[in-house]
Amino acid sequence: MVAGLTFGLLGGVLLHDTNLVGKLFRRPLPPSFDPLRRLRGWTQAAEVVGTALEALRAEGKPAFVVGDHYGTTGLLSFYLPEAKAGVPDHPLVYCRSSAQPENQFFFWPGYGERHGQNALYVQQTSVPRPPPARLLGEFDSVTDLGLREVLYRGQVIRHLQLFACRQLR
Repeated sequence: MVAGLTFGLLGGVLLHDTNLVGKLFRRPLPPSFDPLRRLRGWTQAAEVVGTALEALRAEGKPAFVVGDHYGTTGLLSFYLPEAKAGVPDHPLVYCRSSAQPENQFFFWPGYGERHGQNALYVQQTSVPRPPPARLLGEFDSVTDLGLREVLYRGQVIRHLQLFACRQLR
C-alpha cells in the first residue's frame, strides 16, 4: 500500500507539472511525449498571431482574426490582449464560418458585419495546407503567409499556418 501511494503521488505530481521532469533529469520532456502539450505555448502563439495581425493592419485597413477550430478561436480570444479586452461586445477573433453548426460559435454573431475588412486566418498544422474553399469564397484574395513555429521553453510546441485574407465580401 505504501509503494502504491508513493508511486501514485509521484506520478500525479509529475503529470500535473511535467516541467519537473526537465528539472529532475536536466533534459526537458520532448513535446511529443508531454501530456500537457495542448495546454502549453498559447501565450507565445498569441504573440505570433498579434505580430502578423499588426503587419496586416499596416496596410491601412482594419483587420480581425479567424481561427480554424473553436479551440484555437477560444484560446486566441483569451491570450490576445486586444481580443480579451473586446469580448463580448467587440470580438476580434472569430471561428471560421460554416453552413451547418460545427460548434457553439455557429450561433454567435459572425464576422459578416466586418464587410470590406481584412482578416488573418490561423490554422494549426505541421505541414502546409491550402485554405478552406469557403474562406476563398468569402474574401477577394487569400495569401499564404507560411508556417510559424511556436516555441515553449526553447522547443517547438506547435505550428501555425497563417493566411492574409483581404477584403471580406
